This record gives sequence, C-alpha cells and structure tokens, in this order.
Amino acid sequence: MRVFLMVAVPVALLAGFTSASAQEDEPGYVQLVNEFFLNGSVYPQEQGEIQLTTYPRIDFDDGHRSAFPLAVELGLTDRWQLEAEWIPLAVNRPNGSAGRSGIGDVEIETQYSFMNLGGSSTHLAFGLGVTLPMGPEEAGGSEGETEVEPSISMARDVRAGGRPGQLFGQVAMGLVGREEGPVAIGDPEVDAHELILGLGYVVAAGRARWTAELSWASNEWNGGDETEVYFAPGLVWDLPETWELGIGAPIGLGGDAVPFGLSLFLLYEFELGDDD
Repeated sequence: MRVFLMVAVPVALLAGFTSASAQEDEPGYVQLVNEFFLNGSVYPQEQGEIQLTTYPRIDFDDGHRSAFPLAVELGLTDRWQLEAEWIPLAVNRPNGSAGRSGIGDVEIETQYSFMNLGGSSTHLAFGLGVTLPMGPEEAGGSEGETEVEPSISMARDVRAGGRPGQLFGQVAMGLVGREEGPVAIGDPEVDAHELILGLGYVVAAGRARWTAELSWASNEWNGGDETEVYFAPGLVWDLPETWELGIGAPIGLGGDAVPFGLSLFLLYEFELGDDD
C-alpha cells in the first residue's frame, strides 16, 4: 500500500496540474535551468543542439567518495533527445584504509518531451536509460550491475512574487539484472529493483535560479534493504553565452543516505553547424 501511494500521489498531482491549467491562453515556456541535482528535467534539447556537461560530486561519509562524470546530450528533434554519460574517474577514500580509484559506469539514455500539454503550462517527459558496469565497485563509480531505468518527469510553470518558477517531479524505476531464484527479504546480497520518487521547486531571481529538491529511493519493497532520502538546496547561475553553473548540497535525511555531499555542474550548449 505504501508503494502504491508513493506512485499514485505524483500521478494525481500531474492530473491536477493538467486540469487546472486547461484554460491557459498563451502556451509556451521559459527554460529556467538545464539540469537539477536530484531529479531529471523535462526540457528537451532542440534539434541539432548539443549540451556538454561535467558533474563533479563528493560525498562525506566515513571518509569521502568523489566522482567526475561527463555527459553529452544531442537533440534528435525538438522533442526527442539522446544522452550518453561516463565516469572517467571515481575516488573512494574511507577513513582508516587505503583509497581506491578507477573508472565508473556508462549510461545511455533517451527522452521524449511533451511541452505545454493541452496548451497549458504543464510539461511531461518519458525517459529510458541503460547503465552498463565498467569499473571496480570499490572505487565508488560503479554499481557492478546492468540497470534499466524507465522514468516519467513532470513540471508545472508557476509565478511567485512576480518571478517565474516551476514545480517539478519524477517517478523512476531502477530495474537490475539478477540471477534467477527466490528473493529473501532483507538479504544484503540481493540485487533488488528500486523505486525512485522526486519533487522540487525552482524560482528565478535575475540570472540566479534557486532550487530545492527532495528525493526518495528504496528497494525494500522488492526484497532489498536500502532506503535513501535526500534534500538538496541549490543555486544555478545562467552565465553569459550558453554556459550554466550550478552548486548543490545533498543532505541525507534518513535510511542509508550519505549525511552530506556537494554537487556541481558546468555545462555548455551549442548547435551543430553554428559558426558563431
């Protein structure tokens, strides 16, 4: 019942957003940010547009773990995009023992976005990603298993105090490959499927965008023993040209979450064949 409610509530919110916005007369949207820290974005890359992003992050928990992912996104159409991400370096330095480093996983993802549903200010995107294990788990950049992640992202444009903002959310599943056989509840060796839910809000203030995100992820419903809950305040700067810089601070709220971390991203967008 708990899992059903956690899935049903975001879907009901989306339905309410769509119904409430059916009377909007001026469809269109302003892209406040390209990326968030805990959730996916509904915004698509335009056809022929490329986005290059680096996502350095560090987690502080009995030492520290850091990773330096790189990603490239390509707009196949104005609504359909393809993304590839790889972690060329991950470092795990636990207290009291030798550190490990190595490469991390590769992820291939595609997303199709439906913007301004019914002429409203509500947006919806469907995504599908595949993660391929490439590096040592001890370095902290690999889960050591193939994972398929279908997702639904949703957003509703709003205004707060005359400033543009957006409510957004995400529902995703992490479906892992595992050996055949019965699943024992609470078995730490079980590769269990994961349910991921997220909510957030972003508001613009000049060239700055303030963000607040909440994320819940658990595999306990499928025989696993892990649940992670995070809250992440963040600040994104809309830099000159097509650069964007963000800094966020994921804070673990319970379960198996890392107590504190820092996430950064730096991205640049350009169009194929653009000589400027």
